[in-house]
Formats: sequence, structure tokens, C-alpha cells
Amino acid sequence: MLARTVVFVALFIFFVANCIAQSALSSDEREAQRRVQKIMLVNDLENRVREVALAAPRVLARYRAAEWLWSDKEDDIERAEDFAVAAIEDLYKNRVEVPSPYFSTLSSQLFALLDRYSPETSQRLKAKHKVDEYQEDSIQYHLLNQPGGEKAAVDATIRALYSISATDTNLPVILLRLKQRNSPELFRLLDTLIAVEERNPGRLELNTLVLVSPYYDDVNIQSGSAARFGRIVLRRTQIASQLPFADFDAWLDLLNRNSSLITRRLSDRVPEVEVLRAVLASRISQKSRAERERNERIRNSIDPLGALIEEAENVDDPIVKYELYQRAVGLALDQGLFRKAADLALDLGKVDLSTVSILANVQKAIVGQLLERIAETALKVGDDVSAIYAVERQMEDERKAEGELSIANYYVENQRLDRAREVSINAQKTIAKIESLPRRASFYIKLIPISQKIDPTGVYEVNALAARSINMIPTLNVEDKPETENFKKHVAGLMIVNWNLLPMLVNYVKSDNNGASDFVGRIEKKEVKLVAELLISIQNFDRGAEPETPSSPPSTEDETN
Repeated sequence: MLARTVVFVALFIFFVANCIAQSALSSDEREAQRRVQKIMLVNDLENRVREVALAAPRVLARYRAAEWLWSDKEDDIERAEDFAVAAIEDLYKNRVEVPSPYFSTLSSQLFALLDRYSPETSQRLKAKHKVDEYQEDSIQYHLLNQPGGEKAAVDATIRALYSISATDTNLPVILLRLKQRNSPELFRLLDTLIAVEERNPGRLELNTLVLVSPYYDDVNIQSGSAARFGRIVLRRTQIASQLPFADFDAWLDLLNRNSSLITRRLSDRVPEVEVLRAVLASRISQKSRAERERNERIRNSIDPLGALIEEAENVDDPIVKYELYQRAVGLALDQGLFRKAADLALDLGKVDLSTVSILANVQKAIVGQLLERIAETALKVGDDVSAIYAVERQMEDERKAEGELSIANYYVENQRLDRAREVSINAQKTIAKIESLPRRASFYIKLIPISQKIDPTGVYEVNALAARSINMIPTLNVEDKPETENFKKHVAGLMIVNWNLLPMLVNYVKSDNNGASDFVGRIEKKEVKLVAELLISIQNFDRGAEPETPSSPPSTEDETN
């Protein structure tokens, strides 16, 4: 431990001294010195990785190193691919000791990185480790976050669409991301969807057709593409209407979703829509018919929110009551009635779901998520009072702490530092009550950038609280083998901390290098310290490469991540 710390400090001093000396060197000399410096950093990282016994933190550190090396002049020391390959091999070799969610995320991120920078190596490793279509979906999602990844993700999605065995599970997420980014790749993918269905009728699943319908009704879509999609909907709906058994309610929903598109782009086929609608309506179940009549009553009411609540109060079916209250919460939110929405969320939590075990198990979590959404929406429109109202009604300390941190950050961004200080103190008290040490540490980590903006000198206290919670995480016992629940819980806890640490520390170093170094210096857990020191080293290296740019002082106008 002492030897590693000495090396880390020596590297830090070398970086700082290098910033001073670089001004006297030519550009070629500076570049040569910079490469030597990077090689030293990478070699030191590899040595420290070997000291960590658990695979998940080792894989995370190597992934971040590869990502950084490739982001800088296409890896001028040619080590990025080595790190990425070593990380994948380590991950698959020790798969049993990596909790499933982290295995899935890390493997997808690593393959996405290799797909971008070394596709041949990526394909070789995918074949070796038998990557299936479900994991390919996840890789495509992560590809979107890579430079130039939109085209690569769409290319991979198109290949999957032409594969008969592939699923469409990731398609909605990719389409949404492309639309949010106004990417031209969106239209290429939409055209391909039509071509795939025209070439192989029935290839697209019903739920896929329903989910992609709004994209073809967009004003930016070419009229020819919209008309082709309208014809697909009519053809598929007509076939479904003639089947002895089908989800006629869903097919009717698909037809209704696209009726305006067909009216605009295929006006001569509007009569066909009316016939199909009548046929499908006659074949839906009695339950679906009752639901449609109920929705019609709500839609025609002069007070749709009041009508929703009345229907929820009067219905006996607990699932229907639950769904109606959920809709009422959403409508109250849309109308800006945030306190009403919070009260309705609590009413949702009182619905007796004891006979519906699946919903009963997640009922409390859903209420918490709704209250989070209410508070977040209220803050977006400047209604901090309603946000506080929603957060105070949270039943779990973790959700309450999350809400308090959001409110404190809102006050910081709006220069109301006294209120920010008051709420952050309340957040500290709430965080202290969280039983899980990894989760408690994660919330203290989230509090650090907020505290830094409120009082740069007081942030050291939060540094200490976060580090203490990390260091208090119990170590594994001898009997805790990789296949045991305690082992998996331990690894998951450490990875939760690392996952929350990554974005915070990157920004912390930029705004207050001394504060960040103080925090990292307090961490004793090897599995967390490895990732933290890597980030500090990378940030200091990048700062050393541009010595003329000083670190910015803490500012209340900076964003909190």
C-alpha cells in the first residue's frame, strides 16, 4: 500500500513539474515527453490492477483506461486494445464472480468500444465468447455513446433486422436516442424497417409496429416512406382481422394510431380503415369493450382528471383501479397540479393488491418513482414548494435523499445558497439513516459537488463522510465464495460506489483538484481506490498536456453531475 501511494504521489509531482518545464521545450520534445509520461501512467495502472483481487473493479479500470487512450489521438502509445481485450478476457474468465447487471453492462461497453475502434478484434472475441442477439442489442445501445457511434449502431441494428432469429427488443431505445439527437441515421433506420417488412411480410412484431408508428407520422418523414408504412399497417391489420384468434384490441389500437397518417398519405383508402375498424371492434373482448367505453367517458368529460379519479374510486378490479390512478397522476402532472399528483400517488399506494402478487411487490417502488417524477417536474417549472411537498412524502430514505439533493442543487443553480445549505443539511441527516453502506457512500458522493458549490471549505467534511462509509464496507469472509449470495452482494456494493464515483470525480478534479485529491487520499478500499486514482491520474495528465489552462475555482453556476 505504501509503495503504491509513493508511486502515485511521484507521478503527481512529475506531472506538475512537467507543466512548468514544457514551456521551454519544442513541440516535438513536448510530445515525446508526453508519450513517456503516458507510458509511465499506463504501466503503473497495470501494476495496480494486478493488486485487486476482484474481477469487476479490474475490468472497470481497464475499460476506462482503454476508453481514455482511444479518445486521445487514436491511442498514440498503442495500448488501448490491449487493455480492452484484457478486460474482456478477465470478465469472461471470472464471470461467476461478477453480478449479472454489471457483467451485462461492462461486456456491452467493452464490445461497443472495440466495435468502434477495432471491429475485427471485436468480432473475433464475440465469436469466442458466443455473444448472442440479446447482448448484441445491448452493445448497439452502448455504441450510441461512442464517437461516430450512431452510424455503427444503426448498421448493427440493420444487420439484426435482416436476421430471422433476431429480436426487436432494443429498437425503441435506439429510435428514441436517434430522434433526441436529430440524427440523420434515424431516417435510414426507418426506411430499412419498411424494406425489411416489405421483403419479408410479418417480420416486424405487432408491438414493434405500434411503437414505431409515431415516427412515420412525423412531419419530417418523407411522404413516400409514410405512405409505405401506412400500406403495411393496412395489410397486416387486414390479415389479423381474418384470423380466428388474435390480439384484436392491439390491432385496433395500431389502426387507430395510424388513421391520421393514412388519411393524409393514402386518402383513397380511408373507407378501408372504417371497415377494418368496425370488424376489429366487433371482435374485441367484453373487457376491452368496457375499457374503451370507460376511456370514452373520460375523454368526453369537461373535467377529465375528475372523471379519472371518479372511475378509479368506483371500479372494483384492483388492477384497473391501479392503472386509473396512475393515469390520474400523469394527467395532474401535465396540468401542473403537483400537490394533487403527489396525493394521487399516495392513493395509488393504498390500492389493495394483495391478490396481484406481481404488482404488490413493486407497488411501493412505483409510488416512489412517481413522487420523484413529480418533484423533478415541479423543479423544472420553478415550483420548489411542490417539489418539497412530494419529497417529504417519500417512504424510503434513499428516494428522499435523492429528492433533497435535487432540490439543494436547484437552489444552488438559482443562487439561493442559504436554502441550498439548509436542504443539504437535511439531506446529510437522511443519508446517515441509509443502512446500506455502499448506497450511503454513493449518496455522500452525490452530495460532494453540491457542498463544494455552497461552501468550498466545508466540502472536506463531506469528503470524510463519503470516504468513511466506503472504508466501513465489510470485507469478504473466507467462506464467501464467488457463487455465494454474500459475495455477489459485496461486489455489487463496491460497483455501486464506483459507478457513482466516476462522473462526480471527473468534474471534481476539474473544479477543485485539491479537494478531489483529499477525497481520494481518504479512500482505503483497494477496489474503489483503484478507479479513483486512475481518474485522478488521467485528469492530471490531461491538465499537464495543457498547462496554460488552470483549474476553475468552485462556482455556483457550474452544473452538478
